[in-house]
Amino acid sequence: MLGSYGILLVSAAGVAVAPILVRISEVDPTATLWLRMCIALVILLVPLGSSREQPSSEPTDQERPRPAAIRLGIVLTGLLFCCDMFANHWAVRFTSVANCMLLVNLTPVFVIAIAYVFLRERQSMIGVAGVVVAVGGALVLIGASYTGGRDHLVGDGLALSSALIYALYMIMTKGLRRWVSARRILKWHTGLSCLFLIPLVAGSHSQVFPVTGQGWAIVIGLAVITQLIGHGLMTYAMKRLSAGIASMSTLVIPVLSSAMAWAFLGERIELHHLVGGLLVLVGVALYALHDRRARSGKAA
Repeated sequence: MLGSYGILLVSAAGVAVAPILVRISEVDPTATLWLRMCIALVILLVPLGSSREQPSSEPTDQERPRPAAIRLGIVLTGLLFCCDMFANHWAVRFTSVANCMLLVNLTPVFVIAIAYVFLRERQSMIGVAGVVVAVGGALVLIGASYTGGRDHLVGDGLALSSALIYALYMIMTKGLRRWVSARRILKWHTGLSCLFLIPLVAGSHSQVFPVTGQGWAIVIGLAVITQLIGHGLMTYAMKRLSAGIASMSTLVIPVLSSAMAWAFLGERIELHHLVGGLLVLVGVALYALHDRRARSGKAA
């Protein structure tokens, strides 16, 4: 179980670099996202020989959905994934990184509420306390940099919609992981995103391809670090962990982003960064304790 939690931490680190790379990309967010998906897809299409993750053997044959239903689920989650990435990439351009990260970090609230209603993932007092403390920590961490007003209304709306869409994506992916390997899901989601984005890229009049080596390094970095490592490991972990703990791990992203900004960009660490980051880590730890107890209860 500790290994699965470690996978979530590495996944969060991979996703944490995305806002910075999107902001400094030489091309607009749509082209950046499309190139990220295309490069990741090329890598995913490279055969790995016989090393292949086996589908879960938990469900019986009677419980297993028809292949057509599974394919439909993959297409729907791929569409949700593409919409989430599109909203997230453009939110960074229309609002501040702080606003975007603050609103996107509401994803666990949506996930836990939906999982409670549809997946019957019950919450203990420790779990609820963990959510409250972690979300409160995110508010402290980023809230001091939040900028309100109509100037950021579009970007804030995109960031909030991204949080809700990603919540739906995580819930549906959690269900798919009972029967479908993480590599297959990631390959289809990445490929479908490439297709869905072609009309948007073709219809724009902005530059599509970077012109410098640094520009290409940015989109390649997004493909490898964020798409394959970040989202790939998240998809992999969804088979073994609840949707709630998987979504809670995303709250670690702003903590890691602040640490990266301090280490690589020389940005100052203020008191609210330390307090908020500590609250987030405590909240996630509390929810992880709830998650382990809940899984132990099911195993018993």
